[in-house]
Amino acid sequence: MKKLVFVLTAFFCFGWANGQNNESSIEKGSILVLGTPSAGLDFKHIHFPKRNFIIKRGGIADYKALIGRKVQVSHVESSQNGETEIVLKPLDGQRFFRFLPKVKANYEKALDRGELKPI
Repeated sequence: MKKLVFVLTAFFCFGWANGQNNESSIEKGSILVLGTPSAGLDFKHIHFPKRNFIIKRGGIADYKALIGRKVQVSHVESSQNGETEIVLKPLDGQRFFRFLPKVKANYEKALDRGELKPI
């Protein structure tokens, strides 16, 4: 009986601790830095437009210029599958590629791949 109580207590405590870790630690207004893309020159988890779209809009498609740029989180949204979708805007007030005021990103995946770094 004592063993069963111990196992159930451990199970519930472990489940509670895991549930606490799933919560996102990112908040609106947080400042992050854009890191090196995970796959060559293209960001996978920060949803920048493709090069041809940037060029058609009159922008300069230079992803290397984004590395090290500070961005601010303007919106945070959690999905049902546990992922956190954030909206980023440049901290310096300029636009991405001279026309894009904000971009969306998958926070956990971008953080894991080094595309986003906390300050």
